[in-house]
Amino acid sequence: MIELRESGEVIGSMSDAGCKVSGLSSQFIGPSAANMDVTLKGCHDKRFNTRFHGNLIVYTANREAKLTLNAIGLMKPVGQIGSASLEAVLKR
Repeated sequence: MIELRESGEVIGSMSDAGCKVSGLSSQFIGPSAANMDVTLKGCHDKRFNTRFHGNLIVYTANREAKLTLNAIGLMKPVGQIGSASLEAVLKR
């Protein structure tokens, strides 16, 4: 579950993965799309405990949203340059 608050704050969790989500969102193009800048912490797979950038696009006709996040940089705990991507379809 991920919540985008009116203030732009993003909070939530991915319970199956053990991840806590926090960060900021900002509207772009219109009310059905948002830029996302979030950090994941506490993930079972420690490679995902990093900062992600991406977007959330809402498809009201389908009652769902598509979340796409990417991270490029120093990956923990390995200490090497790497990348990670997350994609999810969120349904109401």
